[in-house]
Amino acid sequence: MIFNLTHDVHSLSNDVRQMTRSVNQMSMSVNTNMEIISENIIRMQASTTLIAETVAKTMPEMSANTTTMTQTAQNVSNRIDSMSTNIQTMSVGIVAMQRDMWSMNKTFNNPADSIFDSMVPWGNNNRGGSPGPLPFQRPVR
Repeated sequence: MIFNLTHDVHSLSNDVRQMTRSVNQMSMSVNTNMEIISENIIRMQASTTLIAETVAKTMPEMSANTTTMTQTAQNVSNRIDSMSTNIQTMSVGIVAMQRDMWSMNKTFNNPADSIFDSMVPWGNNNRGGSPGPLPFQRPVR
């Protein structure tokens, strides 16, 4: 029963690691795409400003509409930046989940080590400690 549970926790830990890698890859891809979109929005804003100046000379009422379009484009850019930040936050959360799974897996695999690790701040993350740098390695005694 404990072996099955340990195996399940280990399997889940591997799944979380794979999910973390996938989310990190997705985050990098999204960041790249967001940078391209942001650059295009900046170009669009520059073009919109030029158009606004030309239109303002002949049709003042269109100038106000163009300004609104520029503000809308900036709002879109800000929302894209917010999405990118949220994806990065999710990635950090998944890494934290992976650390928790690492701690659980250690507890099931070797209870004696778990008792020792609970006495050190980095042992099992119960008191805000960290299991250490990736890949998660046990502390040197």
